[in-house]
Amino acid sequence: NCIPNMIKLDPNDKQVLNFYSGQLDTHTTLLNNAIDAFFNCIECGQGPKIFISHSKFVVVSAHKLVYIGDNLHKNLMHNEVKTKIMHCANHLCDALKLTVKATKTAALQFPSVPVVQEMVDRVVDVSHAAYELKTVIGQASAL
Repeated sequence: NCIPNMIKLDPNDKQVLNFYSGQLDTHTTLLNNAIDAFFNCIECGQGPKIFISHSKFVVVSAHKLVYIGDNLHKNLMHNEVKTKIMHCANHLCDALKLTVKATKTAALQFPSVPVVQEMVDRVVDVSHAAYELKTVIGQASAL
């Protein structure tokens, strides 16, 4: 999902990207902290009462990144850039939906190792999708 660096952005697009880049950095840090806390609770063998709340925090934190991607899509004029950002935001949203589903299943079937591992794998997918969104927005900001 690379954005070619020969693209020239409108000054208004640059301003919008610069504004949201700072927020993106803050919310990415919060998401990474939430993911770390989630993994720590899984490593310690915590049950559903604990891992559900950590999973919720991951979902809420990542949803803020989806919101930023959606706002960029609505406010940017350059079609290729806004389409790539929206694709990444949609991918992150899909990963979040699967994480919620996997968390519900893990809570219902706890302590089943395969379903807990499925939940962990879905959180890893959220992490990768968030990184992809951040990378694409970072590339666009550098144009």
